[in-house]
Amino acid sequence: MKSGMLSSVYKNFESSISVCLRQLGIDDETIQNWSDTGEEGPYLTDETKFLAYTLRNLCIAEKTTRNDKLFIADPLLYQIYRKAISRLEEPQYKKIKDKMVKSLEIDYAGRFKAVNILHLIKAQTGGKKFDRLIIRKLGNDREEQFDPLRIAVHTPPELMRPMSKVQSDHPDNPFVISSLIEKSGGKCVKWGSFNRWLGGYLTIELKKHGSNEFNNISKKYALKIITPIIEDAHESNAEVIATLDPRGLEAIDKYQEEIMKKLGINSDPIPVMYSTDLINISLGMSANRINSSERKISYKGIFKKLGLSVD
Repeated sequence: MKSGMLSSVYKNFESSISVCLRQLGIDDETIQNWSDTGEEGPYLTDETKFLAYTLRNLCIAEKTTRNDKLFIADPLLYQIYRKAISRLEEPQYKKIKDKMVKSLEIDYAGRFKAVNILHLIKAQTGGKKFDRLIIRKLGNDREEQFDPLRIAVHTPPELMRPMSKVQSDHPDNPFVISSLIEKSGGKCVKWGSFNRWLGGYLTIELKKHGSNEFNNISKKYALKIITPIIEDAHESNAEVIATLDPRGLEAIDKYQEEIMKKLGINSDPIPVMYSTDLINISLGMSANRINSSERKISYKGIFKKLGLSVD
């Protein structure tokens, strides 16, 4: 089951995830009438808002589906709902839970288990399942010797930690996405930022309430957090950075050239894509279905190497 919490903010990310799941044979259903998530900050700082927003959505989801797995693609929101489901089971939160359920006038059974994209992909691509689906290799096979696309694969730590509870991938040596990339012919480069935190909501420009102004503190944090990632990617000689973090992708794409200038890096900027876009390409999806128009750093070089045409 797939929640509908990304459609108003990260449409390209949700589309990429949905296409990937369908190509892997994973059925899902979208839960309607979710509360607007707003900015993510209050979820992490206000206990009442944290439980109120999440509980309302969980109650609605339970009422509209019999599925017991709640899939949330966004790494940050996945952690928010995983924690909420866990806390609502704890005795110290029973009083506030009962009060909220009564005010909402919706029953809450607590039957959901939160799952993320790594859980689903790992379960659906074991053994030779994925190999049989591959249509296109991630590289240039038009020469005498195959030239693989060099990919710096990043796995968001929010999808892996804490390992004892999440159990989706190994946080110190993530393999779920990298193994699929390599099966598809891509070369996963060695780099130091493969599991680095990309800043979450701290890298987003938040609009001030009742104003057209934006909170510029986001750029300050984004530059600090993203700089070593850009440096690592260029040192690894990667041709593309692949991640499942929509906020991190936007920050890397937006600030990379500014960071490169400060670091004295004279090479071309490295495009950053969703990992699922690369998987989708290997499963036969055309370049036209990847919405790259919003990206500051062009995908044209990647598409050219893979022999993809864009109308």
